[in-house]
Amino acid sequence: MKGLISAPVIGVIWMLTVLTSCNSKSEEPNFEIGGTSQILLINTTEDSLDYRIRDNALWPEKAYYLVATIGPGESILQERKAQGRNDFYFSIEDEEHNLYSTPGAIDTLTIHAAESGKIELEFAGSLQSVNEFLYAKTHYFGTSKSDRKGRSECMLDNTKSFEEVFAFNDSLTQVNKNYLKSNIKGLPDWYVKFENKRLDYVNAWYKMNAVFYRKMTLRSDEKVPAEFVKFYSENVELQCPSMLGNRDYMNFLYQYITFKIDFNQTEVKTPNRNISRKGQFENRIKMIETELDGLVKEAYLASELAQCIDRKVLYDVAWLDKIQNPEFRSFLDGVESYYDHH
Repeated sequence: MKGLISAPVIGVIWMLTVLTSCNSKSEEPNFEIGGTSQILLINTTEDSLDYRIRDNALWPEKAYYLVATIGPGESILQERKAQGRNDFYFSIEDEEHNLYSTPGAIDTLTIHAAESGKIELEFAGSLQSVNEFLYAKTHYFGTSKSDRKGRSECMLDNTKSFEEVFAFNDSLTQVNKNYLKSNIKGLPDWYVKFENKRLDYVNAWYKMNAVFYRKMTLRSDEKVPAEFVKFYSENVELQCPSMLGNRDYMNFLYQYITFKIDFNQTEVKTPNRNISRKGQFENRIKMIETELDGLVKEAYLASELAQCIDRKVLYDVAWLDKIQNPEFRSFLDGVESYYDHH
């Protein structure tokens, strides 16, 4: 990596700083099904740099990556889909980082060349303190996936009991909560509360996944601890409108609905192999309507229907009539072109 240059982007930096100073995210962001955010990438080095950005939109969910190159002294403004509060994957020259995004956020990411030859990132804008926190956290743990590292491996280790798997997940969750508590200075109150809740949903999702894997894939006769049923039914808030649009909360809801369909408390039901795909989804809709209500029900059902439309497996258009929220219904009417227009 070559040294710093006198970048011709100072005017752009100043202009965006003015914009972002008027767009502080100290107030709590809201869920917006068609929301977007902006991030200005500024390369102050003398090298062309390869970078990747993974999108975090969930209506419909896509494995969507932007792979591009930013030239020396170049600045690139990226508009991204941002329906809820999420960290998202950003890689620069194969160095992985988590950045944060909320609907309406405007941020800058300035890429510097350090004297050590490595790349350093500098943040400004709506979510500066959150991005600085995530950047420091990645360096502290040596990974951008500290909230997940080891969970899948532990789940797949069939030498471990359910109690051991659950204890590992609880421990990892607490480690991340402790780091948050120790580095709370400067973070918005809404982020601290939100992140603590998000970590609980990650924990619950992996625990349910462990039960699925052991019971449905391995056909294990190991008894699921009663504490687990109590955990996901009492310790995690099922109806949480403030979490809508967050990837981990939405994954939790998906797993919860599936869990309620396939399990009766801790006993496995024999899967009906003869039921049609339409019948399977009708069962999901019934369970969604039974377990969820209000805005969470409408939003989650809209997310599942968006998947059906996107994958061209909407077996019954009458299902759309179940969505009463006009904003969600309007979004579903145009979901097939959503990725083409953003």
